Parts: sequence; C-alpha cells; structure tokens
Amino acid sequence: MRQVSSDDVGSVAWPVLFRGPERVGWRFSDRTAQRQAFGEKRPVWDGEPMRPAGTVVPAALLPLACGFLGGVTPQVLDDSDSLHRQLERVQLDARGRSDDARLISRVTFALILVGGVLWWLVASVYAWFHHGSASSFWITMLWAAGLAVLTAVVVGKAWLGLVRWLTSVVSSSWRLSYQRHEQQAREWDARREQFENNETSRLASISDWITARLPRSVTRVSVVGDNTYGCEALLTVMCASILASGGSTTVLDLTGDIVVGELVEGAREAGYRVAFRLLPTELADVDLLAGMADKQVVQLLVEARHGGQEKADLGVRGVDEGLLTTTIAVLSPGGLSMGRIAAALRVAMHARARDTDETLLSLAERSALRRAFSDEYRRQVLANLRDLEAMANPLSAMGTGDVSPLEGQLRVLSMSSEWTSAKTDFLSDLLVGWAAQQVIDNPLAVPTLVVTAADRLAARHLDRLSDLCERRGVRLVAMFRKFEETTARMTGRGEIAFMRLNDPQQATRAADYIGREYKFTVSQTCTTVGGQDTHSIANNVSYTDSSGETRGRGTNHSRTRGDNSGASWNSKVPKTSNTSRTKGWSESDTRSWNRTRSWGTTVSDATTKSWSDSETRQRVHEHRVDPEVIKNLPDYAMLLVESTSDGSPKSIRLVELNPEIAMLDADPAGRRDAIKATEMWSPG
Repeated sequence: MRQVSSDDVGSVAWPVLFRGPERVGWRFSDRTAQRQAFGEKRPVWDGEPMRPAGTVVPAALLPLACGFLGGVTPQVLDDSDSLHRQLERVQLDARGRSDDARLISRVTFALILVGGVLWWLVASVYAWFHHGSASSFWITMLWAAGLAVLTAVVVGKAWLGLVRWLTSVVSSSWRLSYQRHEQQAREWDARREQFENNETSRLASISDWITARLPRSVTRVSVVGDNTYGCEALLTVMCASILASGGSTTVLDLTGDIVVGELVEGAREAGYRVAFRLLPTELADVDLLAGMADKQVVQLLVEARHGGQEKADLGVRGVDEGLLTTTIAVLSPGGLSMGRIAAALRVAMHARARDTDETLLSLAERSALRRAFSDEYRRQVLANLRDLEAMANPLSAMGTGDVSPLEGQLRVLSMSSEWTSAKTDFLSDLLVGWAAQQVIDNPLAVPTLVVTAADRLAARHLDRLSDLCERRGVRLVAMFRKFEETTARMTGRGEIAFMRLNDPQQATRAADYIGREYKFTVSQTCTTVGGQDTHSIANNVSYTDSSGETRGRGTNHSRTRGDNSGASWNSKVPKTSNTSRTKGWSESDTRSWNRTRSWGTTVSDATTKSWSDSETRQRVHEHRVDPEVIKNLPDYAMLLVESTSDGSPKSIRLVELNPEIAMLDADPAGRRDAIKATEMWSPG
C-alpha cells in the first residue's frame, strides 16, 4: 500500500510543485478513454476441409465426400466444441449410411432375380424361334438366386467398407482444418497480448492530469469566489509554476487571512528568493515611499485619500494636492517618511505638538511650515489638514525600523488578520498605489501582479491599475470575494474563473454571466484487465471537520441592609443604618475549529491465467451551469471560462487546484492510479 498524505507536503510536494509550465491548476483526464482497441478480429473457424496427406481422394472431390458425411461446412463455427460436434455429425451420418447397406443388398438381390427371369424369357423365345429346347425355369432361377445372394453380400460389404473409409478421410480433414484454426487463434492471441501490453505501457506513461495552462498572452485573469482554501491553493499552484518557469511575482494579499502563507513557505523551501512583509505588523520594516519623487508621493497620497469616492470632489482633491505639495516641498531636502509628513501636517495646522515632532522635524522645517500658510488660509483648509494628518499619522511607524529593499523572485505584501479599520483600508489603497508606481517605473520587475480581495479596493484604483498593466504588458490576476455589479464590470476583460459562491444572489448572477446553456462534465471510468496481469486500484479522499462553541453568561446581585437603634429611648448608642449592594456579570465565549484531510491510494497486482477485458463507464456528473452548482463547488475546484477571440463559443472547464495533485502526477506509482475526479460532489 502506498499512502500520500498531507504530512508529506513539506518533504515531497514542494520540489514537484515548483515545476513548469505556467498553470492555474489541472484538469482530470481519464487516460483509459485513450486506450485503443485491438483492431484485428478474432479468427473464426471457416469450416474449409483440408486434404489429409496420403489419401487417394482428389482435392476436388473432398467437398463431395464431406457433403456425403456431415455436410460441406460445420453448423456451429464460433463454439469451442465446433470440431466435436462436427465429428459427431460425421459419425451420425456414417451410421445412417451404413444402415443403407441392407437396402442396397436387397435391391441388388432383387435386380439379379429380375435379371434371371428376363434371361429365362429371352432364352425361351430364342429357343422357340430356332426350334431348340429351352432351359428349365426353376434351374435358371436357382442359378439367379445363388448369384443374387453372392452379389448382395459383396455389394453390402463393399458399401460398409466405403463408408468407413470415407468417414476416416472426412474426420481427418475436419481435424486438420480445426488444427489450422487453433494455430491461427494462438497467433491472434499472441498478437493481442502484445498489443495490450504495449497499450498498458503507453497508458502508464500518460498522466491522469492535464495541465490547465496559463498562456503568457493572457494579461488579465479575474477569479471570483468566497473560498479561502481555494484562493490559497490557486495562489500556491499558479505562482509556484510561474517561479519555476523563470518568472517573478508580486502579490498584494489584502484578505487578512494570509492566504499566501503556503506559497511563501514552499518558495523558501524550494530555494527561491522571497521578500515577505506582514502589514501593519511589520510596517516599520517597509518604506513604500522609498525611491519616489515628490510629485509621485503627492499623487500616491491623494489617490489613497480619494480613491474610494465614486466621484471625487475636484475642489477638495485640488486643495489636498496643494497642501501636500507645499508640505512635501519643505520636507524633501531632509527626506520623506510617513512620520515626518504627519508631523509636518500637525505643525502646519498649529496643532499640539508631540514629543516626537521635534526629533522628526528640524527647527528650520517647523518655521518654514508655519510660514507656508497664512492664518486665514489655514482656517479655511483646517479640515483638509486634519483629514490628511488623520490619514498619515497611523502609518507614522513606516520605514522607522530595519528597512531592506523589497527584492526577490517572490515579493509579498500581506495584510494581517486585524479587524478592518480606516488604517488598514488606507494602507490597502496605499499598497495598490505603490504597485501601480512599480508598474510605471519598471514593468520588467513586475511581470505578474496578483491582488487578492480586490473588491475591497476602489473601482477607480483597480481600473487604473488594470489599464497600466495592460499597456505595459504586465499580467494582472485580480481575485474577488464577491460577484456584485461593480465586480462584474471590473471582470469584463480577460479570462475569468469562478469558485464557490455561497450567496444565492451572487451565484445566480455568476450563472447568468457565464451562460446557463453551457455544460461541463465529470466522468468516472473503471477498467479491469485480466490475463497476465490484473491491476486493482483504490483511492480515498477523506475530510474531517469539527467545530465547537461554548458560551456562558452569568449575573448575580446581592443586597444587605442593617439597622441599629438604641435599647431604650434614652440610650446614647447612636442609631445607624448600613446598606450594601453587590452586582457581578461575567460572559465567556469559546470557539474551536479543526479540519483534517487525507489522501490514500492502494495498488495491488495479481497474476491470472484466463483472459478477461471488461470496461464500465459511468457519467457521474453532467451539469448545466446553474446557481446551485456554483454554490456547491468543492473547495479545490473552479469553473474556468475560456473565451475566444475568433467569435467561437466559449468553453467551460472544471479545473482542480489541490496542490497535492502535483505530487500524485509526478510519482511514478501515481501514474498507475485510476484516480477518479478529485472530489465527487453533487449540487444540493
């Protein structure tokens, strides 16, 4: 038994996963469907008699002899008992012909007696005309009877001898004919066995998985799906093949789930240069403003500030651009950083200075900033300055740590799993602006750009980024979690793929977008071959999900009150009153989740003596594109819509994303596995 489990990924999967060509996954191909049939028909006994050696019967008369005993051709030609049955027919006919000996003897006897009578009549007539004496009738008949008996016996014996001799000749002829047929059948079996062995060897070299290639000519790929596991698998499979093909990739992971974790680990294990930054956790080690000119920094901040607005207020946008241009012009000689920009904005609006402002800004810079705006203008733009400072201040730590260039074959900027806030939203827009600037400055350094959770971005930003990538030949892979009207508009160009969409409305919109007249199939083929070898394969994929949730809430109240008064009316003990209240509240919420997956394969070989060849084909799923189908897609599957440029109908293909397929595909033993479609599923 050979087991392939997720424990093997660290030691086995990475080397085989990081192989070309560039791909988005695999398509299952039933290699048994490519098995060619043996074109030569099995020889059938034609029943043609053969002349035995040493017989005196001419070849031309042999069919007459066979027709005399048993018939010219056998009645059953495709039965293993054809010869036996034919010989039985010969013996049966021979017995019938032997029984005819009595009749022939009697006929001979009668004919001789009739001849004797005729002889006596002729002799009597002759004697009468010549006045001679005629022979006695009884003497003549006596001689005729004796001759008749003798002739009848001889003829009967001769007939029986002829039948026995012909039986021997015909039986030998049929045996020789059948022996020739058996020799032809053995030669046919040998040719068929050789052909089947060659076919088995040929199919063993064919993988069950066909690479779903990602052509270099495709510069825009949109993936839609609310499926974290599928997103992680697609990133791993696609980017691994790009790196293995000699390319490089820049990934902006905006999901907050760090779906690039598996890719980063695998790339490092495979020996690729990886630059990974987790934001905002490692914000101090990243400087997104490094290498940018003053104007580029201004454009970056303004776009991040107003990108989320469908229609930006041109007046407010112009004011912000002017404020940032003036501020950055003052700061530029001393270097630009997000912390210095935030401090400069506080100085410009005469806000309360912070302890770090004096270390970030020099006295001359602070003086220049105070003089840059008049008091009246400052009052008019105070709201703009406040908004810009609120935007820049949370990112003041950017670039203050051990900053190293973001260089490598795989560059990843990933948002951490912190709760969504204005800081993370602005940082996401800032990352997209940084990526756009990278495409503008050096598109060769960004051959492939991947953006996850792209629907979190402003439509203007994504459209701008898409236009830049298209004009400069940069492949853009945008991954969306939702399929809403805005998303449908943004995914209108290039290739598009759909993962599982849990929302019914989004699934319906996706089905309408693809076209409900399209179909895709998942087939299962089982083939059993017997003879010299019998192969038996069993595969199993098992998932285990467990979750638990415990909640508790408790509230307690207590109240104590006591009164004390003197024992008598004239008691000097003062009267007292004491009241105390206690209130407690507690709440606990515990959740746990666990998911395991195992993939097992069993292969057994046995030797048999009989030949059998049976094939069973069952179409497991044939689906028309439907919302229920999209809602129930497996974790590691997506529908790839392949459009055409010549106007021909597009095709819908089911693509598998499980990274472990690379390990099964590369394992020589795995090539013999009759792997069924990876996840057997049904809608509903």
